[in-house]
Amino acid sequence: MDEKPTQIPRRFGDDPYWLPLLLLAFSDALVFAGSMWLAYVVRFYSPLEGLFPLQAGWDPPSFSLFFKFGLAAAIIGVAVFERLGFYRARIGMDRRVHILRIIFGVIVVNLILQAFLSLTATPLSRGTRIVAFCLTIPLAVLAHYFLKNAHHSMLRRGWGY
Repeated sequence: MDEKPTQIPRRFGDDPYWLPLLLLAFSDALVFAGSMWLAYVVRFYSPLEGLFPLQAGWDPPSFSLFFKFGLAAAIIGVAVFERLGFYRARIGMDRRVHILRIIFGVIVVNLILQAFLSLTATPLSRGTRIVAFCLTIPLAVLAHYFLKNAHHSMLRRGWGY
């Protein structure tokens, strides 16, 4: 019979349940990038565009700019979430959804991105950034919750890794 470790493993490789942590990091990157890309579509190609129209003679910004910004948001988001301890190795099933830490992490990521934008003078729509911020929090909470439940159901069915 295997003995349970008395301390939480400190290194990523020490945790026998490393796959959920890897999936969580990937889903967080997808949430940060996807919320920016989805915000672009919602802002410029949905009925919301009729509520807040662009000034006369202005075209929507290029999607490539938002694509690059979404990738930067994904990298910074995963780095901030790692520093907040979301991917820290844990003993077995001790993986909880920390909603307040997710909100704090999203706020920190957005502050870093705003500072980055002010330094580079990149013209991104304020409305799009606000929509992306509002999309990121519920998407991140849902991703953490569903991955936690998927992890528990996989282990109950004997799909250990």
